[in-house]
Amino acid sequence: MVVEFSTHDSTVGSVIGRNCKEMQWKVMYDEDADPIEISLHVQEHKLHSTEVEIACNGQHILHGAGAHAKAKLTEDFRYQWPIRGSIQGINEHNFFEVRPAHFSALSGETWCPATIICQRADGLFEVTAEENGPGGIVTKTKRPAVHTDNLREAISKKPLTLPENCLMLVVPKQDPLHAVLSLANGELVTHHFGRSSPPRAASQKNSEIGIKVSKDRTTLTANAGHQVISHFVSGEVQANTSEADRRSHSWTIQVGPFAEHKVEISKKHTLGKIVTLAVDGEVLVESTAAEIGCDGNEWQCNFRFIGERVIDFEVYKTNADGGVLDETGHVKERRRYVHECNVTIPNEWDFSTARFFVDGLPFTGLPMEAQCYDEPNLTTSPLAVQHSYGITTPFLVDRYAPSNVMMLANQVLVKATESKTSAAGFFARWCDCSTVVESGNDRQRA
Repeated sequence: MVVEFSTHDSTVGSVIGRNCKEMQWKVMYDEDADPIEISLHVQEHKLHSTEVEIACNGQHILHGAGAHAKAKLTEDFRYQWPIRGSIQGINEHNFFEVRPAHFSALSGETWCPATIICQRADGLFEVTAEENGPGGIVTKTKRPAVHTDNLREAISKKPLTLPENCLMLVVPKQDPLHAVLSLANGELVTHHFGRSSPPRAASQKNSEIGIKVSKDRTTLTANAGHQVISHFVSGEVQANTSEADRRSHSWTIQVGPFAEHKVEISKKHTLGKIVTLAVDGEVLVESTAAEIGCDGNEWQCNFRFIGERVIDFEVYKTNADGGVLDETGHVKERRRYVHECNVTIPNEWDFSTARFFVDGLPFTGLPMEAQCYDEPNLTTSPLAVQHSYGITTPFLVDRYAPSNVMMLANQVLVKATESKTSAAGFFARWCDCSTVVESGNDRQRA
């Protein structure tokens, strides 16, 4: 889960003496779901009276009698949003295994290859399972609602876990400006600032390593060279550039070969203590030190980059006996990564003193970005790739494909048919030649 947070102060008309403050949270708990955008408007009047307006995704959840009127709180306001993230591996062929919800204790558990085709709103899953039927024939069965207890990852055998949580907003009656947005366990969402890596604007295809495997599995051909693949596997964070002056400071880093990120802090107004933290050109945090729970007056913010590195293998399918088929398919290997970042401003009047840390290392302690060289795409053997980069070449089994015995029988049948056709053609041509000779002899005798 990643969170954005910002606050704004403004004075609306010094004559009537009204101060308005706005707090905004943007919570992204799933890359495939729309973020939850929460806004809180607090208006202070004379004599310390306040009015509040709260909206979520543009829809009011608390307001006054008018369409845009604010309401006075008579008690602490509480609201919650249940959130449920999407799992990885949906629609990936046989990425999971499923077992029957009801099975005999004597027969034991039976896990079958399965493909999750849909995640339901109630937390259950639509699954297509491949089960052995009568006579050992594999059949596909569709199960409309499978619980997570009956699903696991096929390779790791890890049980399927569904990320679930709850957002809770509490606006105190006495001081609405101290509103708190937290998770179900009471942890503040301001402890979960983050950004996707690579940036969401980047093309997903351009952030993957593609590897084609030959039919005899002796040769691999990648879409990148040694330098890119080596950096991809290590995921090393490298320092690029840094720019600083009294009111702004920026750092650019390279996370693996495909993810470049720019982190920038700035102060938009000379007066006030609000600091803006932008990542990849978008505001992540805009607040004072106190509003994000900093100790003392030193402004600092923790956030993280969250992403995954994907290797897309194109391999020839095999049957259950290991026989190689003529059809190819894709197997994706996903490697998740998280990098903890921290920005600290010791002197709010001079942002050139600010420091940026990645995984505990200061920006100046990171290795410098390596110079890129033109190099051919990698072509080598699976064993060399495993020893050099720790990448293991997967198999893709088609359980519906004919067995080796059936494939051999089909080949024999095809050859027999071809031999029969060839023999028939030979005799047909011999008969035609005999007819011509006999006709010639007849003519000669005639």
